[in-house]
Amino acid sequence: RYRGDAERPTVLNIPAGSPEAVRVQGAAYVILENVIIRGGDRHGVVIEKSHDIRIRRCDIAGWGEMGTPQPGLKNGLYVDGKGKVINLHAGVQISPGTSRIVVEENFIHSPRGTANSWRNGHPNGPQGVIIHSTEGNHVVRNNDIIGNEQHWWNDAIESLFNERRNGGPYRDTDIHGNVLAFSNDDGTELDGGQINVRYFDNWIQWAFCGVSCAPNMAGPSYVFRNLFVLGDERNRANCGFKIGGARLPFQGMIFLFNNTVVSENAGLGTGMYGPGPSPFVSR
Repeated sequence: RYRGDAERPTVLNIPAGSPEAVRVQGAAYVILENVIIRGGDRHGVVIEKSHDIRIRRCDIAGWGEMGTPQPGLKNGLYVDGKGKVINLHAGVQISPGTSRIVVEENFIHSPRGTANSWRNGHPNGPQGVIIHSTEGNHVVRNNDIIGNEQHWWNDAIESLFNERRNGGPYRDTDIHGNVLAFSNDDGTELDGGQINVRYFDNWIQWAFCGVSCAPNMAGPSYVFRNLFVLGDERNRANCGFKIGGARLPFQGMIFLFNNTVVSENAGLGTGMYGPGPSPFVSR
C-alpha cells in the first residue's frame, strides 16, 4: 500500500521524458491512494499485466501533450512535434493483461491538451480513463472526471477496441457514481463485449453523446439510473444512447432502465454499425 499523507499532500511530479507518471506492471494486490500525480508525456497512470490493483483518492492532472493546431486534417486538429494527431492520452489507462482493477474516488482533470469537436471530424484528444483490451472484472466508481472549456475530452471513459469481444469494460464490470464532464464525443463508451457490464448512477454533463453501446459484441449490458445533459463545445448534441446495427453478427442485449436525458436532439439513436435491428429493452 502506497499511501500519501492526507493532511500534507504527497505530490509526484514527473518531468518530461517519461511516457507516464506511474506505471504498475506485473504486479498484484497493490493500492495507490492519496497522491497528487502530475506529468507523463502520454498518460498519468498505466496499469498493465496486473491484477487486484486499486487507484483511489488520487488527484491526476497535467499529462499528455498540448499539441499544435493543424487545421484541415481529415480527423483531428492537434498534432505532436512529429505531425501525428494526438489521441488516446489517458489520466488512467487500464491496459491489456489486467483484471480486477478498481479506480475509485479520484479527481481526474486538466490534461495538457484538448480534443477537437466534430467540426474537425471525429474528435481526437485526451481521455479521462481508457479501458483497453483487458480480461475484465473491473470497477470504476465515484470518480470526478472533469475537463473544462480549455481542456475537452474525446471521451471521458474510452473503450478499446470497439469491435472486439474483449474491448472496453469487456465483462463483469461496474461503472457507477461518476461525474463525467466536457466530452466532445461520448461521455462513456461501453463498446466491446458488454458481458454483464453495469453502468449506473452516473452524471454526464456537456457531452456530444451520453453513452455508446455500439457495438455490443455479446452482452447483456445494463444502463440504468443515469443523468445525461448533452452539448459539446459548439453546444451541439447527438443522442443520449448510441446503439449498434446489424453489420456485426451476434449482437448482445442491452437493457436501458430509468435514465434521464436532457438534449435538443434524440434520446436514442441506432444504426451506428449498419442498418438493421439492434436488440435492446428500454423502460
